[in-house]
Amino acid sequence: MPAPSSRSISIETSTILKIVAVALGLMALWAIRDILLLLFSAILIAGVMYPGVQKAVQYHIPRGVTVLMFYLFLFGLLGASVTLLVPALFHETHSLVATYGSQIAWVAHAFNISIPLAPAAGGSLTLPSFAPATLQEGVSDLLAILPDVFVNLASFAIVLALGFYFIVEEAAIHAWFRQLIPEAYQATTSRLIGEAVEKLGGWLRGQLLLGFLIGSIYFIGLSLIQVPYALLLALCAGLFEFVPYIGPMFAAVPMAFIALSLSPLRLGMTIAFLLTVQQMEGHIFVPQIMHKTVGLNPIVSVVAFAIGVKVFGLGGAIFSIPVATATSVVLAEYLRWHEKKSRPSRSFLSR
Repeated sequence: MPAPSSRSISIETSTILKIVAVALGLMALWAIRDILLLLFSAILIAGVMYPGVQKAVQYHIPRGVTVLMFYLFLFGLLGASVTLLVPALFHETHSLVATYGSQIAWVAHAFNISIPLAPAAGGSLTLPSFAPATLQEGVSDLLAILPDVFVNLASFAIVLALGFYFIVEEAAIHAWFRQLIPEAYQATTSRLIGEAVEKLGGWLRGQLLLGFLIGSIYFIGLSLIQVPYALLLALCAGLFEFVPYIGPMFAAVPMAFIALSLSPLRLGMTIAFLLTVQQMEGHIFVPQIMHKTVGLNPIVSVVAFAIGVKVFGLGGAIFSIPVATATSVVLAEYLRWHEKKSRPSRSFLSR
């Protein structure tokens, strides 16, 4: 009986070095993930502004002026929203917590959710008091939140500054990339970056439009059905649109619960309204708005969403789709380049 032959697997040193380099690169990216998130957010902002900036350039309007006008519009919109909506939202939130505090506490305990509400007698929840008992407590509370406030404001300012730079210094950025990339790949890389930024900007524009439409429809419909807290529920529904697939379901649960506490008839009307909105969203709004701007395969979207939630939590749930969109652009461009490169050239005899 012949002895079994032994097989040896040899791995070249260069292959091992490449694997180590990739691992170290991934570790470095993970270490600076907060900075990458700021860069990604700035790219999203730049992608939103880019089509308008290109149109403004055709009318000889400087890029910097267009970006500043966009920022002024953004701050004006935020200021108007705070002035008009925050008082009504605070009133509705206070009334909601006062009425359904015990139910909210039970749900938070069941799902181990931490919410910024104070426990009261009987296991219910109340809004925390903003009036400190002493001046010393007030100063201590203010000093405790100042670092977080400063970090958030600084991050917001960095994102706006980077978005401004990406738009205004587009030519300088392209020149910098041309210095880093070999000449044979410059055209492909430039086209790839342009397509990725366009897709990312389209995703954010579509998501904002979708959230506004859904929130407006919910506010009008819940007001007509006379479900209380319509403004608060509609705002939550609009924000939940940024969480794909499960966001609309989470937004519908409190609406149905509040309607159930009123009457079975109000619950039936609310469920019928919710189903109508879901059908409109699934068959009209999402195909017309998101599919045209993103064009991502549904299976890829689900897988990307699951990975994002598992690895990064809520932030991963929100940014999973745009990251997958940018990755799909890069992969499609690479496959086109590889197919073109591996395609055999036609000789004179094969003609």
